[in-house]
Amino acid sequence: MTNNKVAQNGITCSECSQCYNGKNVPDSKNVETIENVPKWRCGKCAKKPLTSSNSIASANGLKLNGKKPVRTYSNINDVYNMFVELKKDLKSFQSGLVESIKKLQARIEANAECFDEQNRKLKQCFETIGSLKKENEELRRDIDAIKKKQTESDQRMRCNDLEIRGVPLQPNENVICILQSLAMALRSLLLIDEHCIVFCYRANSKEEGVPGTIFVRFNHHAFKNDLLRRRCAVRGFCSRLMRLPVTSDETVFVNESLCPERRVLFKKANEIRKQKKYRYIWTREGRILVRQSDTCSVMAINCLADLDKL
Repeated sequence: MTNNKVAQNGITCSECSQCYNGKNVPDSKNVETIENVPKWRCGKCAKKPLTSSNSIASANGLKLNGKKPVRTYSNINDVYNMFVELKKDLKSFQSGLVESIKKLQARIEANAECFDEQNRKLKQCFETIGSLKKENEELRRDIDAIKKKQTESDQRMRCNDLEIRGVPLQPNENVICILQSLAMALRSLLLIDEHCIVFCYRANSKEEGVPGTIFVRFNHHAFKNDLLRRRCAVRGFCSRLMRLPVTSDETVFVNESLCPERRVLFKKANEIRKQKKYRYIWTREGRILVRQSDTCSVMAINCLADLDKL
């Protein structure tokens, strides 16, 4: 079937729908040809541009490609103008991008310089810290040496001192008489009087119900060593043996006087001795000595580091 309407004596134009009869229709040979043509237009319509869907799409800048129209450009000028605008946009974008990259590069260089400066200062800080650390270690060694010398000096000043604990407080007591009673009870052969004593006094007690400690300093170490040796030889010595007006069955202790540093060290050593079940701890000439048992060797405690060896 064709889109032409063929009448009995003519043919119809596919554009204007006008019917042409035999007078104005072409010859029969052409009629057969026209009938075989899918769409026939008259002479007037043939002079007009095509009004089909393809021509309309072409007029609107669209090209039918199957079912979906594709936009086309009527001439090369539109395409050229489009590329010119695209080039301008690309050039503008490129210039802006170059400017941004330059700013970013400048900022990176500034940060790199700042980073190098910080690294240099940090290196100086580490060098300063290292020197200060070394200096601190040297100062610590010097301080420890000074403390050790000071402790030894303080202890030498107490080389003739004794501390007597456990003697009950007497009314209107004379501590020199108490010291003489102690020497007599220990059967000392040395004469102890005010001439051989530098000072002798009783300190106030820090605990209620506990008599204060008697501190005595002799003018010669022979008196101190004699009383200390005799007291160590007697076990269970109490104030009742001293025949004082006020007596008790409390044990009387006679010990060397220690400087504050050695006193703290002795207290810590005694605590560790109890924990590790060492049997003996005592002092001799200001030195702290411990022994685990009768068959073990004697160990001297001179500093806190020696406590780790127990």
